[in-house]
Amino acid sequence: MTDDEIMQDVETYLNAGASSVYLEAAEIFEGDKARDALIMRLTKNFPKEALVFELPVNIISGITDAIKHKMASKMVAMLGTDVNLANVEHYEIYVLECLRRGLAGDTNHSDGAFRRAGIGV
Repeated sequence: MTDDEIMQDVETYLNAGASSVYLEAAEIFEGDKARDALIMRLTKNFPKEALVFELPVNIISGITDAIKHKMASKMVAMLGTDVNLANVEHYEIYVLECLRRGLAGDTNHSDGAFRRAGIGV
């Protein structure tokens, strides 16, 4: 799908009364790279809390745990600690929570993990 088609679909679903829209990994990632322009366009035009971003499964050829972690880290850095991520395996929950709380080396947010989480410091 093109960016415009995805934008139109999200708008259609939300206008029809959906409380959230699930964006498939194939729509927001190309290989191991995020489609940054599309993601930023989505979050500019629609409420962030209404968007659910799927991470790719690591059984897809070329997707490893390390690549999936890199993608999750990028999404948290781009969209904040409360970004809605889907397709998180049970054994990945604690790692994702560490990302969200800024407890890992790759989670140094430019404006601080606590501020991104809405905690005043």
